Amino acid sequence: TESIWCSWESLLQRLHIFAASTMDPVLDALKFEERFVGDGGYAANTGIFLLQFPQRPGWRVLARSLQDVWRVGTLSDSRLHVLVHDEQDLDLNRWRVELKDAYPALRGLHWCGGFNRFRSYNLDLVQKRPSDNYFNKAFTMLALAEHHSYEFIVSMDDDVLLPPSAMAYLINGGKPSQEMGCGVLSPLLNNGVPTVELWAEEFLNHEELTTLYKCFEGSSADYFGTSYPELEPMPRPWKALSWYERTGNLERKHWLGGKGLHPVRGNNTCMDVSLHLALRKLDHFTTWRHDHAVLVDSEQLFPYFCNNAYTIQRSFYSESSIIQS
Repeated sequence: TESIWCSWESLLQRLHIFAASTMDPVLDALKFEERFVGDGGYAANTGIFLLQFPQRPGWRVLARSLQDVWRVGTLSDSRLHVLVHDEQDLDLNRWRVELKDAYPALRGLHWCGGFNRFRSYNLDLVQKRPSDNYFNKAFTMLALAEHHSYEFIVSMDDDVLLPPSAMAYLINGGKPSQEMGCGVLSPLLNNGVPTVELWAEEFLNHEELTTLYKCFEGSSADYFGTSYPELEPMPRPWKALSWYERTGNLERKHWLGGKGLHPVRGNNTCMDVSLHLALRKLDHFTTWRHDHAVLVDSEQLFPYFCNNAYTIQRSFYSESSIIQS
């Protein structure tokens, strides 16, 4: 028989991975993973899911924001699930240290490496991409939401840095935004589509806004190695609605569906410009704001949504293109 060597320090993580990958039925694996944490003593209506990637330190900012949200009492109806695909990220002690008083909000660390455990959601997709960690996390997120009967899902990548009050508004915004007729609620991210212009016009001064839009104007319609000459020349001056009208009417399909076709996601220079402009606003990061509000796209001006932080109703998520690709 073959044997696998592992260090004593990594033994618990290896046992976690083995159990999560082999337990049947698979819901028993989810329960097993959550036994290390406990139920926190309260039920929840919203599941917060962090998609963690190896060697990214940004998750600590999320933990810091959740501390503040916990202290003001606006985290009482939510639980945190961390979805990982690297052995070293299966470390509860790190989360205990970083979350501090908010640690009871943590519901579990969940293994999403290897083969997708929830292939029944989309068997054809899983057969094509059986060990894709992104789809593994997306499917695990839905399985956990169904298991815990969460009405709303908050999904975040670990490189999204949200101030505490914005985090609280996003977490608790599922029901209010649903009552406004919204399918998805997103913060104004500096690299999201279509949020980048909304963010820029809310937070940047005239000079900063001009710098960002000049970069967009001077970009091209290349996206992940595919050229879209039918979208050029780029709008000059930059007009967001003009760009979204063009991309919304695009007939040629990209392997990613054309979603996110924007200089802020396809041009490295524009990404850097947007990031550095955002970093200038960090002085106000910990200020708790009371003027958050929802901008409703009632006219359906934006053809699609491409952000890595959002709140969505569970039933809507199960029908989304992420699951039904």
